[in-house]
Amino acid sequence: MKRSKMQSKKPPRVPFDSASLRSGRSLLSPTLKRETSEKRGSMKLVIAIVRDTDAGAVIEQLVSHGHRVTRVASTGGFLRRGNVTLLIGVEEQHLQAVFDILKDTCRSPEPGQCRATIFVVNASHFEQI
Repeated sequence: MKRSKMQSKKPPRVPFDSASLRSGRSLLSPTLKRETSEKRGSMKLVIAIVRDTDAGAVIEQLVSHGHRVTRVASTGGFLRRGNVTLLIGVEEQHLQAVFDILKDTCRSPEPGQCRATIFVVNASHFEQI
């Protein structure tokens, strides 16, 4: 008795274009690209640097208000105190809510310090898989 070889189906190849990767263009099919951009508004990446003593409360508040957050340990500043960098992906219309949570949750700083340092970067592509 001969065994038939199982044929494995390979996914269709996506042409690799390094220029597209450098420019930020997606290699996704036009249909998928259209679906992801229609479902979400303009996305922003909020990079918030907070004191490590405030990080737990800030993360708890962000999550309880439906925001997703990633915590990255970091150090910096004059005295090399412990800091935490929070990466928060948020739609543009929810930016102020994130700012309010950071302002309300971070403790009052010592003289010469700030509650948090916040950067907002455009996210040209955002997808959860």
